[in-house]
Amino acid sequence: MPSASITETLEDLDVFFDLDDEPNQNDWGALATACLGDADPWGSSALEASALRVRHSEDATSHMESLYFMSG
Repeated sequence: MPSASITETLEDLDVFFDLDDEPNQNDWGALATACLGDADPWGSSALEASALRVRHSEDATSHMESLYFMSG
């Protein structure tokens, strides 16, 4: 699909997204919603979200980095 068609499709969905813009200038949430369509969980009234902050020791953080980022 040519980029002009993608841009027109996104505009039809009221998603304002331009790959030439800085990353913080794009509406990533709207893009995700458009891509997920009916599978988007954020429209569900049953969805509950919480925030939890966990502190880790330097050793634990280093271990997680090696697991997730595959760095030695």
